[in-house]
Amino acid sequence: MNLFKKNFIVIIAGLALSLSVLLAQPSDATGAKYQTLIDRGLVNGVRTPQELGLAYLQQEPVQLIADNSILNSIYQAEETVAILPEDIPLRFDLGTNYPIRTRQLQDGGELTTKTGYDAVGYVDRSENVKSFNAPVLRAMFAVEARNGGNLAMTPKAQHILVADASRRFWQASRIPTIDLIVHSKQANQLFVLRNANANAVCRDAVNSVLNRTLHQNRV
Repeated sequence: MNLFKKNFIVIIAGLALSLSVLLAQPSDATGAKYQTLIDRGLVNGVRTPQELGLAYLQQEPVQLIADNSILNSIYQAEETVAILPEDIPLRFDLGTNYPIRTRQLQDGGELTTKTGYDAVGYVDRSENVKSFNAPVLRAMFAVEARNGGNLAMTPKAQHILVADASRRFWQASRIPTIDLIVHSKQANQLFVLRNANANAVCRDAVNSVLNRTLHQNRV
C-alpha cells in the first residue's frame, strides 16, 4: 500500500471518529443536564423544532439520487471547508433548501427559505457545548458523500429515534440525530433542539457553504 493510500485511510478514519462523537447522544439525565447549561448561561432554553418553526428537522430529508452532480456539490463543500482555519467557530443558516433539497416544499419549488435561525453548535455525549468548525463540517460532508447523501455510517449510528415534545417516539425509522444548538437572530438567544435529524442539518450546512453563507460565529 502506497503512502497516499495510507494517508487517505488515516484521514477518513479520523473524520469518521469525529462524526461518531458528533452524533453520539448524551446521557439519560437530560433534564438536569440542560438545566445546568441554562444556569451556566450557555443556552437560554430547550425547544422543540416545531416550536421554532423548524419541524423539518424532525423529518427525513428528501431522498437523494446520488448522481455525480449531487456528489460533486458535497465534495465541493468538503474541499471548501478543508482549507478553513480549524479553530474558528462557524455558523450556518437553517432552512436552506437549495441547491441540495432538504425537504419537500408544498409548492414543489426549491427556493431558499429564511427561518431566522443559525446552527452554531451541538451538545456532545459528555454534555459539553461544542462549536461547529471546519473539521466537524468536513467529517459530516465526507461521510455523507461516501454514503450517497446519508450520514448513517454504521448501524449503531442509527439507534436513536426522534421524539416529540411529549417524549413519545413518533417515528419508527432509525435515523442519526444531533442535539443541535441554534441561535435566534431576532431574539439573540441560544436554544438546544434535542434529537434534530443530522441528515437535514448536514444538508443545510452543505447548502450554506455552496451559497457562501457560512460565516464565523461571533455569538
